Amino acid sequence: MPQQPAEQRLLRADARRNRSKVVAAAESVLAQQGAAASMREIARKAGVGLGTIYRQFPTKEALFEAIVVDRVTRLLDHANSAALSTDPGPAFFEFLDYA
Repeated sequence: MPQQPAEQRLLRADARRNRSKVVAAAESVLAQQGAAASMREIARKAGVGLGTIYRQFPTKEALFEAIVVDRVTRLLDHANSAALSTDPGPAFFEFLDYA
């Protein structure tokens, strides 16, 4: 199970779910529209209000940072799982495919 940053562990369960939805939606919207993507579009895709986003991410830069941290955390978790494999060759190529 991935480690959560301390600020996420302090959030209520619904706030953690909303945060995850916002980060996933933002990653998708930004991949499609680039840095000019609107916070309103991210909120719409996440199914939350703008206030929900701005409570946790006061700036677009804070949201960008959360996306990068989330992505790197997922990569590290996947690499750690691959490192435990008994067959390193396929695990290595599966990790490269994931990344």
